[in-house]
Amino acid sequence: MSDDEARMSFTEHLGELRTRLIRSGVVFFVAVIVCFLLFSYFFDILARPLRPLQEETMIVTEITEQGERIEREMVSQDELWLVLNPLEPFLVNLRLSIYGGIAFALPFILYQICAFIFPGLKPKERNAVLILLSGCSVLGIAGALMAYFGVLPLVLPYLIAYAPEGVDF
Repeated sequence: MSDDEARMSFTEHLGELRTRLIRSGVVFFVAVIVCFLLFSYFFDILARPLRPLQEETMIVTEITEQGERIEREMVSQDELWLVLNPLEPFLVNLRLSIYGGIAFALPFILYQICAFIFPGLKPKERNAVLILLSGCSVLGIAGALMAYFGVLPLVLPYLIAYAPEGVDF
């Protein structure tokens, strides 16, 4: 097949682009629904760096009926999360589901982008794009893991220390 026979017309390119966009949209939508159904599992994973902050020892002062002050130590565990308006639990669920859907659908979406663009690239250009794409993916995942396991547990106590008086965590 010659180059002229292998070339697609403008409308054929638009048709292929439309097909790839629809496939990517369907996969993204399914990923969002799956993440919405598994919300409690994902929320537990994302809240894990906050667990050590919730298990702090507090000194509680109580006043008895006789007017005596009693101080005792309490270990707070599994404190409830604070909700400021009735829509917030649903919006948090929706946001987390959308972000999770993006994360899980991204490999398929990148494949669709590459499958659309690669036929127009020369072999050296394809190799360069593949090397950059795989390198960026590995570094992105490594950065997210470093932030989750390394930076968040170290930084959160300092960020919470900047809260003004009257703000409780």
